[in-house]
This record gives sequence, C-alpha cells and structure tokens, in this order.
Amino acid sequence: MSGITAQQRYLFDLRGFLILRNIIPSSEISAASEAISANMARFHERTGGLRNSRLKEFEGDGVKGRLDCGNMLQWEKPHCEVFRRFLAIPHVVPFLNELCGKGYRLDHLPLAIIQHQNAEGFDLHGGNVDENGEWMTDLSYDCRY
Repeated sequence: MSGITAQQRYLFDLRGFLILRNIIPSSEISAASEAISANMARFHERTGGLRNSRLKEFEGDGVKGRLDCGNMLQWEKPHCEVFRRFLAIPHVVPFLNELCGKGYRLDHLPLAIIQHQNAEGFDLHGGNVDENGEWMTDLSYDCRY
C-alpha cells in the first residue's frame, strides 16, 4: 500500500482520526466475534464509579455500563490470535508509520468494548485537549510532515 493521500492527511489533521474502510477481511471479523462469544465471562461491566461517560450525550440510561475486557491478547488459542493480528493490520501499518513514525507503540493495552442498547457511550479520547478545551502537553502527539 502506498502512503497516505493529501486528503487523508487533511482529514487526520482536522479530526484526529481516519476511517479506513474494508481493510479487515470478513473472516477476521468472524474470528473476533467467535472469540468474544467464547470469552464473554471475561468482560466486566463499568457500573457506578467505574462509569466514565462525562458528557450527557453519552450517559445512556444512567445505569447500564459498557462491557470492557483488556486481556484478549492472553486468551487461549485460537481466540487470542485474531486480536494479536489486529495489532499490525498490513493496510494500517503504512498509515501508522507515516503519522507516528516508525517504531510507534501502544500507550496502553487494547480493549474489547461491548455496548448494549442504553449503556453508557464511549467517545474518542486521549487527544491533546481536556474537557475544557485546554491544551494537555503530556497527552499530545506531535506529528510533522
């Protein structure tokens, strides 16, 4: 795959993310779904103080939390394998190399998140401004091209 286009760079700068369609084969989606179904007991609901929705739009019914699991890379084979492959999807690697530089890293373990109807929402986070729009240097990434 060639590098990122000028339009994709612009959209990334504008929004802070890109939507890359049809890059994961349906067989991988099926494998992930099967793995999640086989490991539902490992998911934990964020209720009470663990709920992290801060905006009214993401509160849901105020009771149900989303379901999280952060250990799918350690699940028994074959269930862990699809999530390990997701760490370096061939069509995504060139984008990460170009936007983050070669040698990019995860800043925390990946999460599998399940949202049931009326559960709290989940917004994109980890950007460089706080809820008041103030610059947060310790969370910012500097991308130069």
